[in-house]
Amino acid sequence: MKKLLFFAAIVIVGAVLFAKKPEIKTKIPLIETNDKKQDKTTVASIERKSIFIPEWTIGEERISDNGYDRWIYFGADENRPDNISWTTYKINSVEELNKLTLQDITVEGIVLDLEISGLATKNLINEISAGVERIYNQAKEQNLKLSLALYGDLFYRQRPYDLKTLNQFSDEIMVMAYDFSKSYGEPGANFPNLEFKIMIDNYLEFIPPEKLTIIFGMYGYDWTLKDGKPLKPAGALTLNQIKTKFSERIMTDSESKEKKISYLQSLKILFLTRTKRQ
Repeated sequence: MKKLLFFAAIVIVGAVLFAKKPEIKTKIPLIETNDKKQDKTTVASIERKSIFIPEWTIGEERISDNGYDRWIYFGADENRPDNISWTTYKINSVEELNKLTLQDITVEGIVLDLEISGLATKNLINEISAGVERIYNQAKEQNLKLSLALYGDLFYRQRPYDLKTLNQFSDEIMVMAYDFSKSYGEPGANFPNLEFKIMIDNYLEFIPPEKLTIIFGMYGYDWTLKDGKPLKPAGALTLNQIKTKFSERIMTDSESKEKKISYLQSLKILFLTRTKRQ
């Protein structure tokens, strides 16, 4: 049997790291893209370093240091530690978005994790935009910053979002540059190099670079294969688990530019995302 794993490690174009989603450092060029038509190059720099702290990792020593500029909590509000001044609301449907109300929020800012799927109809797009505008106005009334986390494959899969409007009603746009290859689908990179560059160019058509943050996940998917096809959905491994178990087998995949590990259990293959973009 073959196995294949892709995993993300860290980084962001504007600013962020997840303990299951990225990181940043000051004034380090992150990605360079060439526009052949206009003969110009766009350079994005990392301006700060942030990390998402999932509820299930609270208390682990490995996320208690490293000098991040911003910690962002991901989980139930009642379990958020007092020393984390940002929190996340995951929204899976328009109904959830419409029910959300910001009241007595004691944080500096919130991340609206918009994971609403569906056909990109005018009605759905307008409903999402209206919901975000309402939350943004509530945030401003309470002097809160509002960041929106959006799909990295928003353009590729024609997701139902109006970026021009969402840019107007947000302080920051975070792009989830992982899960391009789904755990329940064919094995592949978390976010291949070519698609990553196209994604950045697409977002920069609507979002100014200083407002854009790219999120990478610090985890990977491990597929069990037979004759090149997955036998079941991939399992997830953390970056630390991958480094501990496979540190001597890591190689770079020439096409996706992500890290790859091949091994036998019967035969296993792992793919991991690079720790930095070239």
